[in-house]
Amino acid sequence: MAGVVTWTEEQTFLLCNLYHNHTNAEISLIVGHTSEAVRYKAKTLRLKKDNEWLLSKCSKTTFKKGHVPANKVELGHERKDKDGYWLVKVAEPNVFKHKHRVLWEQHYGPIPKGLVVSFIDGNPDNICIENLCIETKKDKFFRCGCLHTTLPPEIRELVLLKGKLKRQINKLENKENGKKDRNKRNRKTETDEGPAMGI
Repeated sequence: MAGVVTWTEEQTFLLCNLYHNHTNAEISLIVGHTSEAVRYKAKTLRLKKDNEWLLSKCSKTTFKKGHVPANKVELGHERKDKDGYWLVKVAEPNVFKHKHRVLWEQHYGPIPKGLVVSFIDGNPDNICIENLCIETKKDKFFRCGCLHTTLPPEIRELVLLKGKLKRQINKLENKENGKKDRNKRNRKTETDEGPAMGI
């Protein structure tokens, strides 16, 4: 039957003698079976690793107290995130914040809830306080919508103004339509009740 691993008496004997203080990878090389087959066979035989051997094995790979990892970076270290924004390390062990937000907070204090710090020119590499503004996410979307970012600044400004104008027109039209609907309902009510009686 495909997939069934057969063990000889000699292989089983070796497994029983080696399992308590050898890795499965080491045993697999000696007995000629995969590490997975070694693990499974040991489980069926209820074999266990020695606790002392496990502890000594772990101590070789565990960091000692005061050990500094090779990839540790200092406070102030900068790197880019996956979206292309700069991050700066502000605390241990590995606390990073967006650099433009840190700069804004240094100048103006905490950023109010619901607001974001944006780049006026849309360039996340141009991190200076003069290039930062604070706005709602909705305003940012209309100001820096992905359709507009490739346009020249003067055309982008026109597109934004057109969008604002269109929203204002829609608002007024909705208001006007609401009035018309109310007037229509009022006229219908008067018709249903009949003409007003004069005295």
